[in-house]
Amino acid sequence: MRREEGTAYPRNKYTARFGPGRCGLCGNSLPRGRALWCDSGCHAWSPALSGNWKIMRKLVILRDGARCNKCGKTPPEVALEVDHVKPVVDYPELENDPKNLAVLCQQCHREKNDKEQAERAKKKSAL
Repeated sequence: MRREEGTAYPRNKYTARFGPGRCGLCGNSLPRGRALWCDSGCHAWSPALSGNWKIMRKLVILRDGARCNKCGKTPPEVALEVDHVKPVVDYPELENDPKNLAVLCQQCHREKNDKEQAERAKKKSAL
């Protein structure tokens, strides 16, 4: 990473948003010893990571304690998946919003998706 002349802050796409000495996500002043984000919360949900599904998925699983939010099962008993609480088909703007992501096991995820598809088909046939 290049450093701006005379500063200890790296010059990259994060510092370009608010400038050196500012958090790359929220713009707050950086505490001593931090170069890009003011805290781990801003680092975890930075815009750079929101487009990377693999990283986002891991963060959501960690946030939710690696447990299905519906049945409570954990690996290795079940495989976990990250679900969009509000379907992307209906809410495309929430696709990468961490608040719209939750951990479900494969079975609960399949049941939820089947129910949503049945409701969508019912609405479509009513029109």
